[in-house]
Amino acid sequence: MPSLPPVNSCETHVVEDEPATEDYDQDYQDAATETEQEPIQEPTEPVQEIELVFKPYPLDEKEKKRASSRYLKTTANATIDHLARYLSIRLSIESKESSKRAEMVYKIYVSMGNGQYTMLNGNQSLEQVNELYCKVNKPLEMFYAKS
Repeated sequence: MPSLPPVNSCETHVVEDEPATEDYDQDYQDAATETEQEPIQEPTEPVQEIELVFKPYPLDEKEKKRASSRYLKTTANATIDHLARYLSIRLSIESKESSKRAEMVYKIYVSMGNGQYTMLNGNQSLEQVNELYCKVNKPLEMFYAKS
């Protein structure tokens, strides 16, 4: 490339393009192949889905009378906190008490049998809960109550 003389503010210089050489073309192709990225790999293992049945907590008579069972299918990596938040939003939308703007906080329980219930920790995933408490191949039965 020819060297350019110093530029004064009033002068203009015209630089003629040099014809491309084979070396330049090869360098350009090499640079293009170096910067190409591998396509993003999708996970080969599909995300497991879990079916749930939400029921009102049996010892909460007030909630038991006005609520019904809810069927839900979601991913196994959803947490108990996710489900509690979902219930809070969903039940506040369906509530006839439109004057109550604040969302309720719900606790989620699972039955241990014989009328005993265990409150679940919010950071547990559904996969963990399913492995610990569900011994048969049917929807996971969970119970909810206001905090």
